[in-house]
Amino acid sequence: MFEPPPPAPTPVQEALPAAAEPDSAPAPEPEPVADPEPAPASEPESEPLPVPESEPDPIPEPEPAPEPEPAPEEIQQAEREKALAEQQRLEREQELLAEKKQQELEKKREEARQRQLAEQRRREFEKKQEEARQRQLVEQRRREFEKKQEEARQQQLVEQRRREWEAKKAEEERQRRLAEQQRRESEKKQKEAKQQQLAEQRRREWEAQQEQQRQAELAGQRRREQAARQHAQQLADQRRREWETRQAQARQRTQARQQATARPAPARPTAAASSQPVVPIITNPDFQRRTALIYPRSARRRNLEGQVIIRANVTPTGTVSSVQVHRSSGHSILDNAAVNSVKRWVFVPAKRNGQSIASIVQLPVTFRLK
Repeated sequence: MFEPPPPAPTPVQEALPAAAEPDSAPAPEPEPVADPEPAPASEPESEPLPVPESEPDPIPEPEPAPEPEPAPEEIQQAEREKALAEQQRLEREQELLAEKKQQELEKKREEARQRQLAEQRRREFEKKQEEARQRQLVEQRRREFEKKQEEARQQQLVEQRRREWEAKKAEEERQRRLAEQQRRESEKKQKEAKQQQLAEQRRREWEAQQEQQRQAELAGQRRREQAARQHAQQLADQRRREWETRQAQARQRTQARQQATARPAPARPTAAASSQPVVPIITNPDFQRRTALIYPRSARRRNLEGQVIIRANVTPTGTVSSVQVHRSSGHSILDNAAVNSVKRWVFVPAKRNGQSIASIVQLPVTFRLK
């Protein structure tokens, strides 16, 4: 890593001999170092200054005679010598102080340089340590990655072998299920064939029974229809006789009144008036309830079609008392189906003079395959 160079030390100006002027850029005060006291400089050969001595306590003595005062020139010379000595002393102190500051500055510069060098070496050492650690970390990560890759390859191999084993087991299971399904289908087909044969046999028996029952019903129906026709004929004859009796009585009463009033007798009713049908035949009937026509399954399988003309005796309430085939379709199974269907129908009864009467309904029943 790049680091900026240390700042250059600030130069220290040398101390001037003048004591009164302060330094322009004072350096920071160094740590106190015990330096030897400089030896006092030799004074120039001159008279030493008088050193004041401590005077003892005055003893009361008689007052001495006053000394003669020194001459003013001597006093000025002494003051000049004293000032010169003081100036020299100050100059020496300034030189010593400047030299001491210069030494301290050089020492600080050396210490700073040593510190910078030590810091630079430390940084280089730390950089090398960091590079070595990074290399170790990269190597460790590479080994871990290779280890993970190897584990992934091993896991993929194990997974592939597991899938192959599962696929093999699944194929074996599928083959087993297919064989089981084929066996079940074969058994089901055999069972269905047996069921179909049994159903066909039962159907044939049922159709034979139905045919016998229909034949018996048809025979009974024919007997009932014949009896009904006979009954209807008897009823018609009876009504006709009653009507003829009433007509004869009416004619007799009319003749009696005519004879009494001497008026000509009315004409006798013609035979056409007495021969009116008692039971009407309806070819376009109305229905109160009409159930769906049942197409026999055996006729469907055999593709049988046709039209049956049915005559049904209808009571005054609209129900069917008897049914007969007026014209056959050519297939007895269709004729019987038409008869059975018409028996369940309810018609709107015929009316005469506002009253419901018995009637005969004649209508076609058609069987067509769609």
